[in-house]
This record gives sequence, structure tokens and C-alpha cells, in this order.
Amino acid sequence: MTCAAEAFLSTLSDEQKSIVSLPLSQENAARWSNFPTPFGQRNGIRLDNPSETQLAAAEAVVKVALGSKGFDKAMEIRMADDG
Repeated sequence: MTCAAEAFLSTLSDEQKSIVSLPLSQENAARWSNFPTPFGQRNGIRLDNPSETQLAAAEAVVKVALGSKGFDKAMEIRMADDG
């Protein structure tokens, strides 16, 4: 997990890293939302326009964290949110 996260971070600009690397706090946790973007603001960077390298690295983090079945489900949900 650490290797996948570090590989993803290495694809980001300094500005993107500052958006992604949030301190663990009650305020940041309370700001989190599982609603699709138009209905809730999410922490982090948007993945609607990353480079191919950034998207592949982000998806690798999700796959390591959730396993193959969880990754497939997460991608289905992402496609449903985008559509």
C-alpha cells in the first residue's frame, strides 16, 4: 500500500500534493462525502482529467487497498457517478 501511494504521489505536482496530503483531523474527516461530486464536496484532487500516468497510479492504489473485486466495484461506482 505504501509503495502504491508513494508511486501515485510521485506523479503529482507540488500543488496537487498539497491538495492530496491532508492532515488527519476531525475537520477533514467531517468534510468527507460519499455523494457524487455535484451533491457533495470531496477532499483531494479530482480524477476527471489526470494524465494517463496519474490515473494508472491512482487506480493502482485503489486496487491494492480493495483487492480485485473491490477495485471492480469501485470502478463501477465511479462510472455510475460520472454518468
